[in-house]
Amino acid sequence: MRRLIHLFFAVVSIFLIAPSRCRGEFRSIDGAGNNLQHPQWGVAGTAFARLAPADYDDGISTARLLGQPNPRSVGLALMRQAAPSRDERGLSGYVYAFGNLLSHDMQHTISGQTETVAFQIPFNDDQFIPNQTLSLTRSRFDSTTGSDPANPRQQTNFATPFIDASPIYGTNDAEASILRGGSAHPGAKLKTSDDVNFDGENMLPHDAFGPRPDANYVAGDDRVNDNIVLTCLQTVFMREHN
Repeated sequence: MRRLIHLFFAVVSIFLIAPSRCRGEFRSIDGAGNNLQHPQWGVAGTAFARLAPADYDDGISTARLLGQPNPRSVGLALMRQAAPSRDERGLSGYVYAFGNLLSHDMQHTISGQTETVAFQIPFNDDQFIPNQTLSLTRSRFDSTTGSDPANPRQQTNFATPFIDASPIYGTNDAEASILRGGSAHPGAKLKTSDDVNFDGENMLPHDAFGPRPDANYVAGDDRVNDNIVLTCLQTVFMREHN
């Protein structure tokens, strides 16, 4: 595991090395300036780049539901597998967890304010009332898009698409300062909580504004509490930094 951690920081350091034409000693926290020809490419809060054209039901912004399998049915089928699926390459569950962290490093879609999309609850659903509808809030998007077929809706990425350890350090100066106890200097140590685990090491700082301040943690990405393995990885990288 430690080799993977060192490899991760080695890759990150490559992205942190500033070209001679960059003004700062360290890269910008929001990803600006990583592309010298296009300094705003990859900045946190800008639209995702697409590998394929947008495909909405109305060609503009309506969520694509026609002709697609019911999302809830797909989820039920996956969760009801009788036996775990073994990886033919012999990879452990740690690989998925590390991939989870990397995906959080490169993309973050945030829910919007009020716009929702509803789909039917299947008849064999044992968690929700069958034949009712389940509503989900749609993701935020670039407000300058979604006006016509030539300008379809484009979703916003609130992470930097670079492997730059943003789940550890954040994507803006305010986050960076909070995580370092008021200092935005890259050399400052990251904050920890007073919690100490069995090896005597500190844990991540608590989320004082979360629903459970005594149980939820804070890191550079607000999905740090999504699952326990991800929380553990975030904790390891915090300790490695310090």
